[in-house]
Amino acid sequence: MRVDSLVDQRLDPYASTEAAANLMLYNYRLLGTWPLAVTAYNHGPGGLRRAEDELESSDIAVIVKRYQGATFGFASRNFYVSFLAALEVDRNAEKYFGPLQHLPDAQNTLVVLPDYASIQALAKAFKADMGALRVLNPALRPPIWSGSRFVPRGFALRLPGALQPAEISAGLARLAPAQRYTAQRNDGTHKVRRGETLAGIAAASGVSVNRLLAVNGWSAGHELTRGETVRIPMPASRAEGSADAGSAVETSEEGSASVTATAAAQPAPNSASSARLATAPLAAPNSAAPNATIAAVNARPPAAAHEPVSERPGSTALLPASAPTGGEDATDYTVGADDTVVVLPDETLGHYADWSKIPAGRLSALNKLRRNAQVTLGHKVKLDLSQVSAAQFLEARRAYHQRLQDAYFAGHRIAGTETYTVKRGDSLYVIAEQRPNLPLWLVVQYNPDLVSGGLRPGTSLTLPRVETINRE
Repeated sequence: MRVDSLVDQRLDPYASTEAAANLMLYNYRLLGTWPLAVTAYNHGPGGLRRAEDELESSDIAVIVKRYQGATFGFASRNFYVSFLAALEVDRNAEKYFGPLQHLPDAQNTLVVLPDYASIQALAKAFKADMGALRVLNPALRPPIWSGSRFVPRGFALRLPGALQPAEISAGLARLAPAQRYTAQRNDGTHKVRRGETLAGIAAASGVSVNRLLAVNGWSAGHELTRGETVRIPMPASRAEGSADAGSAVETSEEGSASVTATAAAQPAPNSASSARLATAPLAAPNSAAPNATIAAVNARPPAAAHEPVSERPGSTALLPASAPTGGEDATDYTVGADDTVVVLPDETLGHYADWSKIPAGRLSALNKLRRNAQVTLGHKVKLDLSQVSAAQFLEARRAYHQRLQDAYFAGHRIAGTETYTVKRGDSLYVIAEQRPNLPLWLVVQYNPDLVSGGLRPGTSLTLPRVETINRE
């Protein structure tokens, strides 16, 4: 799910419901039973795996009755039965509430946008009421509605009514080339920070270096100084040509720009109806009208061109459907009943000493480690919790990893995943090092069983594909 200052899909009932279902499926693939998968939605799969290991049982009744994990409290212990109760009420609503009057399904249509554009221009092009657009697109944040930022390229905009493919093509054709932009608008001013270059600022702002030089009245040899104020212009529109913006419009073999639109009569969030996909080839930006040849198939909307993501307040990885979603972290940070923890990436004995307020030498002796010895990923370390509680240690540990993740996702995003088959001689460190900007902790988040299971030749790993993001 995308969560940033422009789009927050947690607020969209369609996207968040799909993300929740994906997380349930991910948990099921990890844990093997639906009772555990549902409980992991609340407690996390890492904690449930620890419970299985300690009790040598995957029976939810045994775990609920006997597991005494520090964070396995009332909510986690009763989550599965609460889920069953909610399911029973949903399936037999009139039994509990009497006769109900069901609202009719709301008809709406998805259109995947080929370019950046203002919401005001899109509303006019599709002849849509702005109030209806707000209701149907709750994921769009205030900067979009105020017009200070564009609706991102690749965003699936939900329009009122059951539009036909020809109507979608006509609406997109009404969006003039001068209203289609090649990058997100970041116009305004920017104060130069240490180490920044003109090329870097231009790339982060979605404009060319020449455009940046021109709007600031500088010559090609201008050198930036720390603290200098740079004026950031609007990005180039399609009418101005893609070359000035530093990014070319994707074209088909015939040379015409193409866009994928998802056209469907979409029901209200509680309906199980599936969407239908319509692919509409559009004419080049300067053409008078698009080609209206449209083929409809039952399918999921395809991924659009990647949109740079900005700040990520209070969330972790933007994980795709095959991995934890919506900020859910499958990593097991808990302290075992025997006061042990499993070593995770970027952790040292010094960290454990700080979080437990115990000298590192004491922990070394407790674990029979030589002086300056390093802890090993996946191994257990015995803690001395005489100065802090297990809950306090856990809080400090989670806060440390949250800071790592927040710092990382301030400059990177997950663009997708790839499957990698482990070869003889591979190690997690080597696999991560061979991929630019891919930290080891992120590899482990996508493959949590690696911490305890280790690598074996032939094992399939899910590796995230990472992109550097634009500055907003």
